[in-house]
Order: sequence, then C-alpha cells, then structure tokens
Amino acid sequence: MSQTIGFLGPEGTFSEIAAHKAIQVSGKNLQPVSILGSNLDVIESLSHQDVDFIVISISTVNGPINEHLEKLNQIGAKQIIAPIEVPVSFHLMGLAPTINTTDIVYVQEPQAFNQCSNWFAGPKGNRFAFSFVKSNAEAAMKASQNSFTCCISSELCSEIYGLNIYERNVEDNKGSITTFGVYSIK
Repeated sequence: MSQTIGFLGPEGTFSEIAAHKAIQVSGKNLQPVSILGSNLDVIESLSHQDVDFIVISISTVNGPINEHLEKLNQIGAKQIIAPIEVPVSFHLMGLAPTINTTDIVYVQEPQAFNQCSNWFAGPKGNRFAFSFVKSNAEAAMKASQNSFTCCISSELCSEIYGLNIYERNVEDNKGSITTFGVYSIK
C-alpha cells in the first residue's frame, strides 16, 4: 500500500515542489496529497493520521515558523530526512498571450508581495491593481480563469494552470531558498 505525504495546497505551491523532492530523496513510494488551509491544517492532518508524512516550511522570510515547530513537537512529530531546500523565484504570468493594460495582479500576502516589493514599486509593477490571496497557487488558479488578470507565482504554477510567463524572476533577492522539513509521527 502506498503511503501519503501531505503538503500545503492547492497544487503548484512551493510546498508541493518540496514534497516531490522529498519523495525523490526518501526513495519511498509516497502519494502527494494537497491539504487546503494553513500549515497548521497540514500539521493537524498528520496528527489525525490522515497522511503518513508531511512537508512543511521550516524557514521563510515572513511566517510563524516557531508556532509550527512547537505544534510538531507537541504531537510527537520527528523530522525523518535532511531538510529539503527549494529555490524561490517568482514570475509574472497570465492566461492572455501578452499583458493587458487593465490587468489585476493576484499575489500572495505577505510572503510573495514582500519578496517582490521592489518590482511592485517600480515602473513595471506600479501600474497594476493588486488583489491579495492566501497562496501563490491560488493566485495562479484565479489568473487562469480570466484573461484580464495575471499573477505572481512559481514556474510550476504556469505549467499546471496553463499560464504564459510575461516576466521572469521579479523577486527582490535572486537565489533565495525556503527550507522544508519532512515529518512523521510513526
């Protein structure tokens, strides 16, 4: 029987990228499972044994990492493999072949917005209206439903949601990484 590894969804998040890397590194036959909500919901899914393993961010620019690590400790979760590092780069993308002048940009707040603040404040980014969402993947899902919107998201999201990349690497700090831990309570 295949075991499962939960990640913060929807599909296309950096957490999903980390889950696929964890599968490769662990050598286990794991089925990725998208968990909607928050990182605490991902931890709860492990606590309730809805999944066998989880992958969760253990370093980030802005985020409640200590709260997550404390919750993992409370449920007796143990890190089972070395941390997974995922390069973080953001791209402007949308459904239309080219950017429209009336575009609204969906962006995750606060992480993606803060990590791309120079681009948003610059001549290319300051012409857009913004709509904040919970995740980069949610931004891509919304952009895939309307050709007069676009988003800031990962390259994986462009592939999953069929979006055209208009501008690559709009993040302020090129070469940033987020570190993920893989945990189990079994």
